[in-house]
Amino acid sequence: MIFLSKKKKICGILQEVITFKEKKYLIVGIGVNSKISPMSKKFKHDFLKKYSNIPINNKKIISDIKKSYEKFISDISKYKFVEIKKKLKIK
Repeated sequence: MIFLSKKKKICGILQEVITFKEKKYLIVGIGVNSKISPMSKKFKHDFLKKYSNIPINNKKIISDIKKSYEKFISDISKYKFVEIKKKLKIK
């Protein structure tokens, strides 16, 4: 989950690895609260449009996320996990 200000959730990413016919597949689900905020009692929610002075373009957001994620996945095969953590500055 990614939170904006005041601990309000603006998006989430779900990942799951499945095995099918002896091959592993990564299933990724991404949700972004771009123009409205969902109703939920579990988390306080917010949406990007509330904080942006420019129009929200969902197709561009998804395209940018896809490109970044594909680059990250391709980098995984080049580095060991410890090196990726350093590159992303994860403790």
